[in-house]
Amino acid sequence: MKTTLDHLPQRKQDQLRAVVDVLRAGAPLGMLILFGSHARGDWVEDVEEGYYSDYDLLAIVESRKVAEDAALWSPLEAEARGLTGEAAMSLIVHDIRFVNAEIRAGSYFFGDIRNEGILLHDARSFTLATPKEANPIERLERAERNFEYWFEGARGFIVGCDLYAGQALYNHAVFQLHQAAERLYVTANLVFTGYKRKAHNLQRLHEEAAPLHPDIRSVLPRTTPEDKHLFDLLLRAYIDARYDKSYRITAEELAALGERVRAFAAVVERVCQEKIASLRAAAETGGPE
Repeated sequence: MKTTLDHLPQRKQDQLRAVVDVLRAGAPLGMLILFGSHARGDWVEDVEEGYYSDYDLLAIVESRKVAEDAALWSPLEAEARGLTGEAAMSLIVHDIRFVNAEIRAGSYFFGDIRNEGILLHDARSFTLATPKEANPIERLERAERNFEYWFEGARGFIVGCDLYAGQALYNHAVFQLHQAAERLYVTANLVFTGYKRKAHNLQRLHEEAAPLHPDIRSVLPRTTPEDKHLFDLLLRAYIDARYDKSYRITAEELAALGERVRAFAAVVERVCQEKIASLRAAAETGGPE
């Protein structure tokens, strides 16, 4: 695993070192690894489109209890995200037993982190397992299973939205749209990386999925005031549409969101099928994807 950030501009190196300081000071970190585009060197800074690649970080700790302690990680992540400028920061936290089990099982998500990541902090309290060599047939089969299950679930929630909308139960309908969008992000992530984040926040899920394919960046737009308003309604639907009596969505707003989620589904179906086709070709030839 690499340990240097020399391929990054000084500004980015300084931002990452500041993030490391915050996380080290506030949590019992065993390891902190930079992965994704900033580790590989192919990050994007598109000023015109307003798209900037995330800093993707994996924090590894000793126990599952610490890894799942939201009261510990949420404020730390919020503080760290305030240090990264235009680029958002995406932090995932797992215990060493889970990570090593995934690596040994041939998870290409954790295997790629092990092979391509940059070690930002190491308390030397444990070591990472040796990755199992990726099997193209297994990757294909896993991608096909995940697509079938999660994309079908997303389509089911879109049907549920239509049923509730037909009875003028708009809050119930928009919650169905939220669930459809969440599953579409999960579908893309699982097909492309084999990893599923434990999250319901659509903003976070979008930040994680956007680097997977250029066409995913533009789904559920947030450019105009209307775009932002509609996305906010969808974002809040997971909690507020069910429990907040002040939450309101009109039939027109619901219809507009429905069109956007259906367009999102069409994008996910197309790019995932393209990815599966490339995995199938690799499995048939026995070569790299």
